[in-house]
Formats: sequence, structure tokens, C-alpha cells
Amino acid sequence: MPVLALNNVTVQRGETPLCAGVDLQLAAGDICHLIGANGTGKTTFLMQLAGLLPVLTGHIDYLGQQGLPVQPLYVSHQLGIHPNLTVAQNLTFLLNLYGITPSVYDIDEALAWVGLQGFETISSSHLSAGQTRRITLARLYL
Repeated sequence: MPVLALNNVTVQRGETPLCAGVDLQLAAGDICHLIGANGTGKTTFLMQLAGLLPVLTGHIDYLGQQGLPVQPLYVSHQLGIHPNLTVAQNLTFLLNLYGITPSVYDIDEALAWVGLQGFETISSSHLSAGQTRRITLARLYL
């Protein structure tokens, strides 16, 4: 059974169809390259796969079930990481704005989840681009 299956999916931005009748099956570990010029719908297509935009025709199955098994999350191109804060401070900053205070255990668990355990007190300005992206993923985990 494929992990991801697209059946007659139409990618559409607004009223403009970008491609129609997309059928695709991907097994665990498969790699699929999505290639196209700017404005041809690559991001729109990926947002449909992630459940962030509705599928207008056809359907997308995950592990044989229609629809996403989890709530979709999105990381934008602008990460919102403050270079003058430590990794732990960056994780708590946005949550504190919403009145949420994660515990030290929660922060440790989130950093372990993204492979940054032990980075809590390191300034974000000293991280690589990939490590900075992982802080954003850890924030989603929280």
C-alpha cells in the first residue's frame, strides 16, 4: 500500500487550473522531484498535499485513508528566529506571547525531536541555516 496516493487531483490557484488529473503513488522512502517554472503551482500543489489548501477534484490518500491523519503545520520561508536569543529563548518567545510557558522538559523533548539536544544556551546567531530551520520545527512540536 502506498504511503501517499493522489487520485485525479486538480491543482488550482483561484479560478485558474494549473494541472488536472494528477495520479501519483509514493511508497515509504520514495523520492519525487517537483519541477516547474515560477508561478506554475509547485507550492500550491504542496500545500494541497499538506492539507493547507482544499483539493478541488479527486482525492489524496495517506496510508490508504482519505485525508490527513494529523493536523497540518506550516513553516514559512521567514523563520521568525531572533539571532540575539538563545535556542531555548527562541522556543519560548512566541509561545509566551500567547500566554503559554513550556516547561524545561518540553523544551528538552522538542530539541531532542529535531536533533538539537544540548543547544539550549547557544545563541541562535551561531547556528547553521539547517539548525535554525530545526528550531522552527521544534517550535511546532511545542
